[in-house]
Amino acid sequence: NKLSLLMPNIALPIKLFERRKGYTGNSFETVLSGLSVRVDEDRSDNIEENFPTSGILTVSGEKMKYSIYVFKKDKHKNYTNDEGIIFTINGQTHGALSKAFYNRKGVGLGYLAESVLVILDCSEITGRARENLFMNSRDRLSTCPLKTEIEKALEEELKNHKGLKILKDKRR
Repeated sequence: NKLSLLMPNIALPIKLFERRKGYTGNSFETVLSGLSVRVDEDRSDNIEENFPTSGILTVSGEKMKYSIYVFKKDKHKNYTNDEGIIFTINGQTHGALSKAFYNRKGVGLGYLAESVLVILDCSEITGRARENLFMNSRDRLSTCPLKTEIEKALEEELKNHKGLKILKDKRR
């Protein structure tokens, strides 16, 4: 629609209409919302206090915004499977790292591994960096030096995050 062309980084809900012949249901339309929209709508019931938090990560001259969500105990099941860090471009997922990332010795968030979700917005990185980081299939990350550097930077950021330290101790 025209609004999304003017403001491409704004996540607008999409309405889906059922047109199959012979379909019977309670409604012939539904609204499709992305992960961040669904999490923001249900924040009070599902997200820990003082979250989400956000910041900017700069790796090899590439700026990426990130948001850290921490779900209340057992609430993650409604939003994620095995994704721990989601790499997005203009709100669409282009790759992910599993929750096992949080169990790394350099991160030390094993007690929160099931509950933490980081969304890393790669919309502002250069075209060359995108080509190196993402596979053409848009569902995996390639093995490249940039990915390794991003992982190291995320390890440091998460390990030193005061809110995560407090929550980790509380859960332990």
